[in-house]
Amino acid sequence: MKHKMKKLKSLILLVVLVTIIGCNNDDDSISLGTLNVQLELSGELTNIPLNDIPVTITFRTDNTEQQSITDSNGLVTFEDLPLGNYDIAVLQSTDDYTVSGTQDNVSVTVEPSTQTITLNATNPNAGLVIKEVYSSGVSFGTLFRDQFVEIFNNSSEVIFADNMFIANLYTASSNAVSEGLP
Repeated sequence: MKHKMKKLKSLILLVVLVTIIGCNNDDDSISLGTLNVQLELSGELTNIPLNDIPVTITFRTDNTEQQSITDSNGLVTFEDLPLGNYDIAVLQSTDDYTVSGTQDNVSVTVEPSTQTITLNATNPNAGLVIKEVYSSGVSFGTLFRDQFVEIFNNSSEVIFADNMFIANLYTASSNAVSEGLP
């Protein structure tokens, strides 16, 4: 009887140890990823430095944000990120321009990845600019009638074009009458 009791205690002790060891999670690490963000200027932009630009990433699962600053090559690295999808936003304003760019739903996996963000720039003080002029025709009447001018708001503010006047102007020696469109 003592022998059976001793065996039972040993068996219970073994079961308890196996349960404790089985419940112990030796792999306490969570898989994390690395995201490199490389900034580049859109084709028509030049002479805008890519260093010291803040880049913000937002984890789509819980909307937590991380921000870092680019190096001299326009590169920023975010390490030890929880795996999942992120939104990337870049915005920097100076007295001369505002650069911005975004990329949504970027996937971060165990393997490091690089995402390139193309930056566009606007001049916040530029106001209205003529973006395109189109003209077609050979005679005076059709030249002005078949023409359009595309005006672009190059600022971040609302600009009203009330009382704007575009006209064909001729010198006194051209013997032509001025014609305009309100």
